Parts: sequence; structure tokens; C-alpha cells
Amino acid sequence: MLESLKKEFLELLEKDLEFRYTVAGYLGLSEILRRLDKIAEEQVKLREEQVRLMEEQIKLREDFNRMLLRIERMDDRLGRVERTLEKLTIDVEDEAKSVLKARLRELGVSLELTSLILPGLEINIYGVLDDVCVIGEATVRAGPKLIDELLEKIEKLKINYPNLLRKKVILVIYASLPMIELIEK
Repeated sequence: MLESLKKEFLELLEKDLEFRYTVAGYLGLSEILRRLDKIAEEQVKLREEQVRLMEEQIKLREDFNRMLLRIERMDDRLGRVERTLEKLTIDVEDEAKSVLKARLRELGVSLELTSLILPGLEINIYGVLDDVCVIGEATVRAGPKLIDELLEKIEKLKINYPNLLRKKVILVIYASLPMIELIEK
């Protein structure tokens, strides 16, 4: 009889939550069990939040990867733009040297035009013959600021490299698209 009572008691403890709490309360464990149940509930909520956070993290990673892809495409496009701009600039400089060389020949001045690259100073058009010096800038689009930049470069030459200047200096601005303000200045 005692054996069957034990068996029935254990089955009730296993299957009947209310009975379990009653026995635990009687033994002084009911508060501990309630707290453990709350902890278990909180743990379930934390797992659910963790799953949501992981899903959000995956979405953020996907967004980040899309953004990286877009940046890579922008970088490629920027590289193409830079190469095109460089090609245009070089083409304009070469064109300027060719046209100026022909114009100067018409004036009786025959000299070679190159670029002048010095520490802290770069001039697109430069040529020297005897007492004549040609100094200029070539660009696709030019505004009035280019005149000031050219004059500043000549001042730097006077101060730092006076031997590159001559008695007669011909200033040149060659632009495919000169702005009205440049022409007026």
C-alpha cells in the first residue's frame, strides 16, 4: 500500500502543477519555484528577443553588403570619370601646345612647348627661346580665377626659379570653354 501511495504521489508531482506547488509550499519551496518559473519565462523572452536581434543583424548585414556593392560601383564610375577627365585634360594640353606653336611660328617665334613640373609648381604650357618665354595654362573650362592662378605661378617662378624666365614673357590661357567673366577680365 505504501508503495502504491508513493507511486501515485510521484505521478501527481510529475503531472499536476498545482499539486506540485502545494507540496513545494508545504516544504517552503513554493517561492523558489515561482521565481524559477519567472526566470524561465524571462529566459524564453530573452531567446525570442535574441532571435529577433539576430534577424535584425542579418538584415543589417544584407543592407551593409548592398551599400558596399553600391560604393564599389560608385568607385568604378568615379575611376572612369577620373580617367576621362585626365584624358580630356591631356588632350586639351596637347591641343593647346600644338595650336600655340603654330600661332607663335606665324609671329616669327619658333620654340618647343612642354609642361613645367617643379616642386610645388606645375605649369601646363612652357617654352623658352633666347629672350622669349611662354607661360600658360590649358583647361577645358576656364573662369576668371585662372588668370589669378597663372599670375601666382609666375610670381613663384620669379621668386624660386628666376632662371626659367626671360626678358619677354608671353602669358597664355588656352580654354575650350572660356567663361564670359574670363574674357571680360
